[in-house]
Amino acid sequence: MFAPLLAPADPYDLALINIMNSELPPVGMSGADPAFPLGTDAQGRDLLSTILYGARVSLMIGFGAVVLQAFLGILFGLLAGYLGGKVDAVLMRIADVQLSFSTLMVAIIVGAVIPGPGHAGNPAVPRVADQIRL
Repeated sequence: MFAPLLAPADPYDLALINIMNSELPPVGMSGADPAFPLGTDAQGRDLLSTILYGARVSLMIGFGAVVLQAFLGILFGLLAGYLGGKVDAVLMRIADVQLSFSTLMVAIIVGAVIPGPGHAGNPAVPRVADQIRL
């Protein structure tokens, strides 16, 4: 969120990229430039700025997942506790089924079913099935 304020440069601004600054080492090594504390990549972009801007996306995804899980957990917990009886029993059986699956297996299934970049509207499962038939 604060990357534009903390980062020394905007890694997405093409006017700031200079190929002559490519692959500079971090400060403390010979040939380092103090303008690039962590050095530069092969295209001359500042690595510190790139890390700060990239961390924004990772942190938003992480915090978003935690907020969604907390919301759903509180909602279903309140429903089970307040309504009780059959609703509680059904929600507990759903929780038991969900907990019986391994996290890795769920990740593989989700990765296979949800289309990847460039394949919108074309899930991976039919593509895999087509390859097996060949």
